[in-house]
Amino acid sequence: MQQQLRIWLCVCVFFGIYIRATKNTSSNNSTHLIVVGSAICWTTKQQSNRTYYFQCCYNYFLWCGTCVTFVASIYWYSYPPDIRFNWIASTILFTSRFLTNLLILMETFWEKQQHDTFLILLQEIEDSLRLRLRWDTQRPLLLRHLQRFLIYQIALSLIGTVPSMAASFIFVNYGGYLWRGLWFICAIRVRTLQLLVYLYVLHHYLEGLCKKLHQIVAFRMAPSRQLLDVDYGKLGTLEYFIAAREIYTLLYKAFRLLNDFAGWSLFGIVISYMLDISSNFYWLLLSFDDAQNRRFYYWADLWWFLPVISCVGYLCYWCNCCKQLDRTVAHLLSKIITRSSSRSAAHYRLVLHDFSMQLQLQHIEVTSKNMFVIDVPFIMSICTAMAMHLVILKQF
Repeated sequence: MQQQLRIWLCVCVFFGIYIRATKNTSSNNSTHLIVVGSAICWTTKQQSNRTYYFQCCYNYFLWCGTCVTFVASIYWYSYPPDIRFNWIASTILFTSRFLTNLLILMETFWEKQQHDTFLILLQEIEDSLRLRLRWDTQRPLLLRHLQRFLIYQIALSLIGTVPSMAASFIFVNYGGYLWRGLWFICAIRVRTLQLLVYLYVLHHYLEGLCKKLHQIVAFRMAPSRQLLDVDYGKLGTLEYFIAAREIYTLLYKAFRLLNDFAGWSLFGIVISYMLDISSNFYWLLLSFDDAQNRRFYYWADLWWFLPVISCVGYLCYWCNCCKQLDRTVAHLLSKIITRSSSRSAAHYRLVLHDFSMQLQLQHIEVTSKNMFVIDVPFIMSICTAMAMHLVILKQF
């Protein structure tokens, strides 16, 4: 899967949220085979090490650049006396974006091994679904959907960001920290899109596992509804069910790795987006009240809401879909246990009950370092927090 996502991962390398090369500790004179596009070439481990160190130096440069930009913006930025509280709100929002960007850059170093293991695990899950469960993973269709999704999100971000920046200078002649924090905004958006791509792929694989479990249920409960193009002879075997259980274990490990290498990023992204939406909504209300000559500022805020709300909505939606599919797996397993307890062999029943205990202990969900679970109900918590933040702003 890493090869299929290589173009998108190159974009992630540019923003410092992924290190593509792997440091080699063995002899520098040996060679190994790599794949670039559709061509195969040989490269030395010395060249790979050189690429790795170059990317590390680039990430250190970004880390230093973000710190210098933040300190310089806070120290040299002057604000009009009549909009002091607006400056405080802008500073809080600017600081949240800076801290989120730092978390993203630090996770690139700290959790690099988990990230690489996650990409390898995606390929292993795909191979297991195709070879062991005989499920057509539809990789070309999946990649086309991902390509359309990325194009849609990038276009929406440009449509929302460019008019907002133009309106900030045309109507109010006030850019605030917008230009100084533009890199922070782009890095956070790219990190969010990267996590959305991973969630989309995991949802696709988890959905394929559910389809195979549906076939096992049909084989056990409704023989008259069996499809002619499905080999039901293998569905009742112990090996087939063990393969399904092991694939679920791989999916659970993939979600655990996602929580490990992106947990702090998710925390910073959610907090930054929450402050972003509530602060811009506050400025939107000011524009309706014609306060501080912000009569037409709502044009900038309305355009800015589009990509931010889209990212938050998709993030919570795909996390919730994966969580619901995990419950679907447990529901289908309970049906298989009900129909198989009396007529199956002892080994098959033992594997069924072990799988059932595994589902009770292991839940697939996306969390931010176990501080909160990201799903659709989490949107209500975000709205509540934004409302409290907005009330505080309005009282001042």
